[in-house]
Amino acid sequence: MPKDTNKKGKGKSKSPLSYEVHGHQSTLTRPADEEQQLKQQWRKLQELKEVTLAPVGKPDEKVVFFEGQDVFIVAPGTPISGDAPLPGDRYWKAKIIEMRGNPEELDSDGWLQCIARVAWYYSAKDLDDQQWLPKPLSKSDLAIVKCLGRYELVLSDHDALVPMSTIAGLADVVKFDDTKYKPELNVAPHKFNVHPQDWFHRFDLKTKTKSGIPQLLVSASV
Repeated sequence: MPKDTNKKGKGKSKSPLSYEVHGHQSTLTRPADEEQQLKQQWRKLQELKEVTLAPVGKPDEKVVFFEGQDVFIVAPGTPISGDAPLPGDRYWKAKIIEMRGNPEELDSDGWLQCIARVAWYYSAKDLDDQQWLPKPLSKSDLAIVKCLGRYELVLSDHDALVPMSTIAGLADVVKFDDTKYKPELNVAPHKFNVHPQDWFHRFDLKTKTKSGIPQLLVSASV
């Protein structure tokens, strides 16, 4: 959990704050009603510009997180050891949209709690199981899903609140635009920024459409 780095005795700041977070190494479990609890906490918190985090299982490391960064998130009930970190495909991947905390609310150990609102990345395997979608994907989008790479991720408009104490570190998701590839120009492969085992992102998943049918779109961020 984050520790208050603001000095005592000063008035309440209206600007975003920075905190230091201590990750924990134990198996992560969450109560069934955690989502509602997080929503209630979120409404009371102040925006954070940055958070310094000791990732889960790595108490001696410190990573500074900002909005827009991609992160690995530990799923509930997943045991983590700093000596044997999980492979990247065992973590949830997400993009930080916003971070919040409150310097006036400390736990019994004197630490603050920080919460992040994140947008989820999904793999081809995730998208192949369409039961969680409001409606099935179109045939053309399903054809795209079948062609997604092993390390390819799709950024969705599904967002969620997560405790920042569940973040395991930065996930380097490369933004890749293959529409600029022109073989006739004899562009060398090394000119592209995606390597064989890099996580990369070309498409966005929009579930909030007028028709209600989810759509895969070429990402505007690449």
